[in-house]
Amino acid sequence: ELSYEEFNRYNRFLDLICTDPINSLNELYEFQFSQWLFELREGFNLVFYGIGSKRKLLFSFVQDFLLPLDPHSKCIVVNGYNTEFNLRMLMREIWRVCFHKSLPTARETREACNFTHLEFMKPRNRNKRLYILLHNIDGESLRNDDLQYMLSQLVIIRQVSMICSADNLNTPLFWDASVISNFNFIWHNTSTFHSYSTEVSFKDPLSIGRSDELLGSRGARYVLSSLTGNAKSLYKNLILQQLERIDTYIGNDTKLLDN
Repeated sequence: ELSYEEFNRYNRFLDLICTDPINSLNELYEFQFSQWLFELREGFNLVFYGIGSKRKLLFSFVQDFLLPLDPHSKCIVVNGYNTEFNLRMLMREIWRVCFHKSLPTARETREACNFTHLEFMKPRNRNKRLYILLHNIDGESLRNDDLQYMLSQLVIIRQVSMICSADNLNTPLFWDASVISNFNFIWHNTSTFHSYSTEVSFKDPLSIGRSDELLGSRGARYVLSSLTGNAKSLYKNLILQQLERIDTYIGNDTKLLDN
């Protein structure tokens, strides 16, 4: 088990190890940019896996290589490791970036996805091109069967392509045959050996290095966030009173203080 401070300290230390081989390896991946672009233009979507964060590599591919060669296309970057992300946020961004208007009111995400399909099919939008750069398609907020199905429905739109990364060994188990077919992925092993400091910064610091069975911080946080303002104030007062009682009980007893 690691504390958050220990984790950050090890991360900074690892950034100083084998820097030249790691840089050479990542430069080698840059020679594959033209191959990745060819695969996208042939109608495939790309998923990148391997050890290490792939944020910088994929962002460099899109910003420095892909978009300059296709200046009329648009790109939306989605941070799947952000626990606040939901698919409706992506839909709203697609409508803002591609169609310059707001997403029509929809009762559910599936209906919003259908609206997006129909809008792309209109003659004035048939030449538009959208790339979705999705960091961590297996992020905690995306581990939902219905959400993964909706993502696969988005990328079957002819004008939409997806470039994503996956860091969970069980990621393929999220998908059934229909979803895998819709994604139409080509898999690339790009082990960058870069630290996951950005991705992990969105996790609950108390849960790093510990199993969910041993720690209830995440559940406690969700429960507390759902309380009313008055209930939160009540809990705060109870906690403060309890801390005061502990301080009074311990006093100057050095043995109790150590415990």
